[in-house]
Amino acid sequence: MESKGKLNLVSVGPGIADLVPSLAETAIRESAVIIGYKLYFTWIQPLIEGKEVHSFSLTQERERAQKAIACARAGRTVSLVSSGDIGIYGMAPLVLEEMRAEEEFQLQIIPGVSAANSSAALLGSPLGHDFATLSLSDLLCPWEWIENRARYLAKADLVTALYNVQSQSRPDGIYRILRVLLEEKSANTWCGVVRNAFRPDQTVYLCSLAELQERQFDMLTTIIVGNRFTQKKGQFIYTPRGYHGWTLANEREPSPAAAGSEGARLRPVVRNSGRLRLASRERAGTSPAAVEIEDSQSAAPATDDTPNRQPPTANRQLPTANRQPPTANGQPLTANRQPIWVFSGTGDGNALAAELSRLGYRLIVSTASDYGAELASVALPGVEVRSGRQGVAARRSQLQQSGAVAIIDATHPFATEISSQLTQLSVELNVPYIRYERPAVALPSFAQQAPDMPAAAQMAIELGRRIFVATGIKDLDAFVTQSEAEHREWFLRITPDSGSLELALKAGIPRSHICAMQGPFSTDFNLALWSAWRVDCVVTKDSGEAGGFHSKAEAADKLGIPLIVVRRPQCSYPVVVSDFTALADLLEHSLSQRGVLQPDSI
Repeated sequence: MESKGKLNLVSVGPGIADLVPSLAETAIRESAVIIGYKLYFTWIQPLIEGKEVHSFSLTQERERAQKAIACARAGRTVSLVSSGDIGIYGMAPLVLEEMRAEEEFQLQIIPGVSAANSSAALLGSPLGHDFATLSLSDLLCPWEWIENRARYLAKADLVTALYNVQSQSRPDGIYRILRVLLEEKSANTWCGVVRNAFRPDQTVYLCSLAELQERQFDMLTTIIVGNRFTQKKGQFIYTPRGYHGWTLANEREPSPAAAGSEGARLRPVVRNSGRLRLASRERAGTSPAAVEIEDSQSAAPATDDTPNRQPPTANRQLPTANRQPPTANGQPLTANRQPIWVFSGTGDGNALAAELSRLGYRLIVSTASDYGAELASVALPGVEVRSGRQGVAARRSQLQQSGAVAIIDATHPFATEISSQLTQLSVELNVPYIRYERPAVALPSFAQQAPDMPAAAQMAIELGRRIFVATGIKDLDAFVTQSEAEHREWFLRITPDSGSLELALKAGIPRSHICAMQGPFSTDFNLALWSAWRVDCVVTKDSGEAGGFHSKAEAADKLGIPLIVVRRPQCSYPVVVSDFTALADLLEHSLSQRGVLQPDSI
């Protein structure tokens, strides 16, 4: 009589031999036949040598299941291999679907470490309380269902692990889901992004929910979106196991990403010309430290609550605020009736505006372009957003007519023209001005600095022939009008708006040399793009972590091509801060001194 077969459904984890379960190893060793996707065999290669191996493509899941069942019915011992956990978006449900109700072969399902588990471990402990997983692949599930489920998960404020995040066939789906989540969740909700967890080219970073909209992903990426209780501590995020001390009223209030529970934060108490060096205040009950004023370019010291301390793989500045709306003598302060103008257009500027909005301030957010306004509107639901470049006279009129009580300058470090305009208007209108300056980054040793755009263009022409310009459309003329520029091939990354595309085409850049996508991009994206274009020199700005500088530097280093970095222009700001908490404290102090914030008498 023919012996009965056995079908092992084997989970081999995220991609490292040390995380392959012992039961999985035993099942593989006992099997004569191994079936799966080739990638999954990488970290179990020593276990499958000399066995009958059947490798199927990524889209042949049903064929894999049918082949495994057929071999087991024939009396053989088979291992059908899957990464992660085979029962979570894996092969197990498909095998059960294909099997008959009564089979003679033995079935064994071996659990493993899912993408959600492995990613969460690298991020800290974001799955510490109720959570859900959501696959964004619409191959086996209608997109309408995916979007509807995301909406209900957001309403429930569940921590959510997103699988199958972005593919070439559906590059925009993730951004639609993020917009759905932002309808219910705070723009500052802590999130974690993991690509290739526990594999050689692993990437891990933290950012806010709003900032996710500006990133690029792929099918090897898992995103974990926190809830209103998810907090940051050091380089990790976590969701507390229990919400003790939270009332139903608290639970209904929006809560942004918190920067940790150590209790240390920065509090400026003096406003003057020059650059601020901020001293930390310890736990409540001690006196705040004074702010020292200096004219040097030194940055604020890094603490766990500042954006300067990042995990090594992070490539984006993180929001830092962990504040409650301002009070006076124990009474809540009425939100300002006249607006604070926030000049933004960048992801970190929008995140800053979201934090100020949460604190109860009435804002008007101003961006230079319509596209910037679209991004701000998504990141800042309910906040008035205006767009358009204007002269001093028009800007003065707008500020006066609106009754502006403060100006927050969170524009790009290279947008010196608007910053100069705003400092001038703050003096004329006697309105407090605060500059939010994203922290600069240390340049790698192989980078070559240029003092300005024309100098960078000359250096690029000397060093390369296929030059990638990542400095923005408004600086393009500085490159294409140089001597010998016509003997070079120029490649651009521009924002996806018609105006930028029109200017690039007018400058003579072929459409095939233009990448019209919202950045910043990951290192892998830059590697793929520059390799495909055979780029041999890259020019970028010293735009800081929020501008994706590290991912560009890492990609250039891996390709072994020159990286030219244009230094930040020098601009004299009356007051500069580099973290959200310091800015919120300084704003509260300034408005209270001016009598804009008053105890609520209602």
